[in-house]
Amino acid sequence: MLKKLTLLATTFLAASNTFAVDYDEILDNLPAATCNESVFKPCICANKVPDEIIYRKNYGACNNRAAAILKGDFKDSFSIVLRDKLNRDRVAPPGYNNCSQWEIDLGLAKCSVFKAQKVIRTNSKTVHCFGLPGALLSKATRMTIKLADRPDSSDDPLVRVCLNPNGTKNLNYSPAPTPTPTPNP
Repeated sequence: MLKKLTLLATTFLAASNTFAVDYDEILDNLPAATCNESVFKPCICANKVPDEIIYRKNYGACNNRAAAILKGDFKDSFSIVLRDKLNRDRVAPPGYNNCSQWEIDLGLAKCSVFKAQKVIRTNSKTVHCFGLPGALLSKATRMTIKLADRPDSSDDPLVRVCLNPNGTKNLNYSPAPTPTPTPNP
């Protein structure tokens, strides 16, 4: 029985490595992180963020709360979080989701408006819904995208992108222009 399980596990790992993502290649192809809007590591400036990374201050599928929409190489990212100028991601108004201060300090996702509260996956994109509308997330200055989780390492592949100029504005999204009415003859 043990031999069968070992063979099965080896076969599964070999098959899963066939489709392994080269995160180093993705990271190498990103623009340089040269904006330093915080006390932490620089992020990719908002005007250079790849088109596949979108931030919407209000998104209908998220009950008009803020959302990050990831496509292409970023679609299957492990997680995404908003951060403030001090690199904090544990932001919760008093009583948010009935969380105690202990739960907030622990970093539970349900206890922070800066962490995704809901994830919607489709064939072409993944939508990460945050805890509040963008107008109320003015302290957010960046998004940190964890491409993959490496449980036995502190070297997870991360992408840091600056918001435009903070969580109250969209990033890589322009609403469709309002059609100009045609005059009646």
